[in-house]
Amino acid sequence: MDGSTAVSCVRREKPDLIVLDINFPPDVAHGGGIPWDGFLILDWLRRMDEARNTPIIFITGGEDAKFRERAMSMGAVAFFHKPVDQEELLHVIHDTVGDPPNRSAQGGLDPGI
Repeated sequence: MDGSTAVSCVRREKPDLIVLDINFPPDVAHGGGIPWDGFLILDWLRRMDEARNTPIIFITGGEDAKFRERAMSMGAVAFFHKPVDQEELLHVIHDTVGDPPNRSAQGGLDPGI
């Protein structure tokens, strides 16, 4: 929904990896009066023990070169411009966190999408 929800979710769920968009629509970006974007969320996450070392992949439809440099300097493990090549994204995820658990048999995520 907004940055504060994302930060709370990370604190609660402790994910192995985060895929984070840089831009948010105005109605979401200003949820709670804070102008959230992916960079601000990353800044908050890096201050939390639960997410300090969690790998982050950034995605954007915005200014590729400008955002890429900033994202990588802030510690992102990868950067994708929309539309995202799903095969490449899955490759980076695999290289970052290893083989995903087989969730398709449990009705979970299908790693082939």
